[in-house]
Amino acid sequence: MPVLYARAATSVRSANRQAAARSDQPWSATTDRSGRTALAVVSADQQQTAQTALPITTAPDKTAQVTTPLTSADQQQTAQTALHITGAPDKTAQVSALYASADQQPAAQTTLPVHQAALKVVNRATPIRGTDPTAIRISEYTLGQAALLTSVSPNFNLTDGPYIPSADIKIATFELTKLPAWNISIISKSRVHKAPDKERASDLPWGAGHTYYERSTQPYEAEQPYLPGELTPSPDIKRSYISMNLVNVIALPGEQPLAYRDLKLSLSQDGVPWSCSFNVTNDGSRSLVEPDLSGKKEVRIEINGWQWVFFMDRPRESRVIQGNQLQRAYSVTGYSRGHYMSAEYAPLRSKSISSTTAVQAATAELDGTGFSLVWDTARLPDWPMASSSFSYQGRSPMQVIKRLAEAAGAVVQASMAADELIVSPRYYPLPWNLENYVVDHTIHENQVLSLSRDWQPGKLFNAVVVTSGVDTADGVSLTVQRSGTAGDIEADEVVDEWATAYEATKARGGQILAASGVWMIYTLRLRVPEYQGAEPGLILPGETLAVVFEDSSESFRGYCTATDIDEDSKGRVSQTLTVARPYEWESN
Repeated sequence: MPVLYARAATSVRSANRQAAARSDQPWSATTDRSGRTALAVVSADQQQTAQTALPITTAPDKTAQVTTPLTSADQQQTAQTALHITGAPDKTAQVSALYASADQQPAAQTTLPVHQAALKVVNRATPIRGTDPTAIRISEYTLGQAALLTSVSPNFNLTDGPYIPSADIKIATFELTKLPAWNISIISKSRVHKAPDKERASDLPWGAGHTYYERSTQPYEAEQPYLPGELTPSPDIKRSYISMNLVNVIALPGEQPLAYRDLKLSLSQDGVPWSCSFNVTNDGSRSLVEPDLSGKKEVRIEINGWQWVFFMDRPRESRVIQGNQLQRAYSVTGYSRGHYMSAEYAPLRSKSISSTTAVQAATAELDGTGFSLVWDTARLPDWPMASSSFSYQGRSPMQVIKRLAEAAGAVVQASMAADELIVSPRYYPLPWNLENYVVDHTIHENQVLSLSRDWQPGKLFNAVVVTSGVDTADGVSLTVQRSGTAGDIEADEVVDEWATAYEATKARGGQILAASGVWMIYTLRLRVPEYQGAEPGLILPGETLAVVFEDSSESFRGYCTATDIDEDSKGRVSQTLTVARPYEWESN
């Protein structure tokens, strides 16, 4: 570290002779609490000139008093020393020394006013550097071994003989808390004056400190799993999953719990209602679900917060003698209430309307039934039906609504617990837009209990002609072509007399093209979360999902086409999903 020198020339006058003392001495940087510095000048009997080299760093305005004992043989001497301090321009310190000769114990009093100098910061010549923050770190496998203490297992002898511990046992020798190194800049600061020590803790300064360690702001570079589009919601990634399921089967309207086993529920895109089946294990529960002259019995099924309402349709009973015991079994099958709109339970009707729309016609089919229609026109357009194009004979409300949905390439599903029929597109969004779509559910590979896949071949089309037919007044005919393609591979022409407007033919053509090409059909089995806010939740047919793998090349997106839920004898509840992945459309 560079130093600043102060040169002092001391002239000593004597009655007998004049002596000039000169010496080169470095001043000590150590001072006591009063700020006094002891300076020994050698020259009492002869002329000497003393040059004193004093390393002085910058200091605030303080006054340093220097007491200099000078040896004099026979008289009182007075010395003035002029000190020029390098580093503080135009600053001069006057030193007055008074020597007493009576008892030959001279005493010198030196007053040294030291003025404020500019603060000097000097770095070390040799910098201290840390390791490269991007260097290869300890592998996760090695860290895991250290956490499990696998390295100390040879030190233990678990035989039948007496155990004698080893003299050298090292536990957790890996330093699991190593942090990335950074560049360190060592900075030295010093002043001439040293403040007095604080005697009371209350006098100590407090507040936020400042560090001279320059930490690296670069994050660790890690390869993240890549999945096109936005992952919303985020997958629930854990090493292990613990579920405490709550399942109840309750008879309605009396709210009596039933004794049951082997519960199963299922729904597919092509089947309108939910279906359920379970076995009843005692006579009291059987009487609550068995139909009588008053009608069919209903039950409510609750699984981890999700609810379904079913009516019991097909009870079955069997008795078998095995050995000297009579084995009785009573099973029942039920359907969600939307099944009441099918031809099996609802009356058949005929109708013809001169002018209406698809949504109005479907809503009118449910008038007086207590059911309502859910038709999201943002996903599935409505269209006009003029010139008595909407007409039919001998159909149930469910058949009419399914026929209207089919004209636009949509499907109909019954609600889980409400009296609602839901009309929605089969594939939404279309496969070529699925990559950038915010999916409904995200599944991490750690949540998948089992997985299988099947290759479904097919020819990829980029154009199709959809028409309402030549015999329909005010009919339309539309060629639907995938944007950005030549439209040279056409599917078979589709004729639908209820697709009477541009909106319907466009929606129908898009669904036909979406279903073409090669598809990969996955079967996934995973747990039903114990509460509704957890991912992936309960996945229903028609919803989109993303399956994320640690190996990003295996991640994919698809459409859920069927859901099966079952509870085993140990109370474990799982859902089995059929997922359609548009494999060929991903690259087109």
